[in-house]
Amino acid sequence: MAEGIKKRRVILILTLSIVTFGIYAAIWFMRVKKSIDALGTEKKLKMWMTVTFLVAVLLDMALLAYTVITPPFLISESVILLRHVLLVVNVAMVLNLSLQTEKALDEYFNRTQNRNIKMSLVPTFFFTLLYLQHKINQFVSSAPAKVQPPQTQAYAGQEATSTTAGDTDSGAEGA
Repeated sequence: MAEGIKKRRVILILTLSIVTFGIYAAIWFMRVKKSIDALGTEKKLKMWMTVTFLVAVLLDMALLAYTVITPPFLISESVILLRHVLLVVNVAMVLNLSLQTEKALDEYFNRTQNRNIKMSLVPTFFFTLLYLQHKINQFVSSAPAKVQPPQTQAYAGQEATSTTAGDTDSGAEGA
């Protein structure tokens, strides 16, 4: 299995995304981008999109802080307009990144690994990274158990027993 594909708690991702006002969502996509690049799939996340998403979230946070500490009558229309533009950019980026991630994971899970993990565009659209992490968790949990090789001592003991029995039979036949 790929090194970066890790099981994470979906509720923790939701909580961190809310508490950090979306910064964790951008970080999550950066982590997943690194993991997807390591998978060797044709579908990749574009770095400029993950960075743009992070920058847009940080700018929105800065403007939010500005609007909270500034008296309402001093906030210009351009600041409000910029916040709305950043909101549209953030939504567009998270949707685009989610759909790209869904395609890459679908390719890896079902085509490369021959695992039957159904991906769906509707939950991807509405639940974005939460749904994607749920599917990653499902993939990691359903990984086939590693088959341990049999113990060599048991086989060595059985071979010695059968060899001894064979020697006894051949000795009896010779007499």
